[in-house]
Amino acid sequence: DKDVPIRSEANIKAIQGLIMRGKYFPDTLTLNILSEDNGVLYDAATSELDIKDGLLCILDGYHRIKAIHNIYLYTQEFNFDLTKIIFPVKITNYDREEAKRQFRQYSLGMKINSSRSESFNLDDAVSNIVRELNFHGALEGLINDKTNSITEDNKEHIVAFATLTQAIRDAFKKIDSEKDEEEILAFLQEYFEELMLLFPQMRTYEGRRESKDYELVCE
Repeated sequence: DKDVPIRSEANIKAIQGLIMRGKYFPDTLTLNILSEDNGVLYDAATSELDIKDGLLCILDGYHRIKAIHNIYLYTQEFNFDLTKIIFPVKITNYDREEAKRQFRQYSLGMKINSSRSESFNLDDAVSNIVRELNFHGALEGLINDKTNSITEDNKEHIVAFATLTQAIRDAFKKIDSEKDEEEILAFLQEYFEELMLLFPQMRTYEGRRESKDYELVCE
């Protein structure tokens, strides 16, 4: 059976951008060599690996390798020196079944929800804007950066960090410079200030609960 990698072009582009800006922290790539009949020989004394026959598979790191490959293909255009970034590599020699078990183990790792992940993204203009909105202005303290949803008993927040970042990306598409970022932030600060003046019930938990009984404003 043919194993097709699960891929996200958005993730590949994000990693590619971080690498090119020198903001990516190299983490371990895990490769596995599928082979039979002593197709792989390793000399511990000399640390030499001799692959006589085998299929090299990516168990962990497809998006990173694809991002590096994209940069490599357009090195001349980007004028980027790939030798500046070095990834540690783990190489295993498991059969197909053992390799699948190892892959599943990686998939059991802790997943950070998108709101938490976005709130940690210091290199993205939209994340910076939402973080600033949560610190100052009409939305101060009202943006949930811990989870992706607002539960009925959540008295503090009115919108999730990931929801707002996606809405801003959809509305403003591409932010090319710090000046654009500053202008959009200023606009949104004023926009949400006006919104709260028009709908003051959004400011308090009691107001939001009461509002849901007879109107859709807080929805």
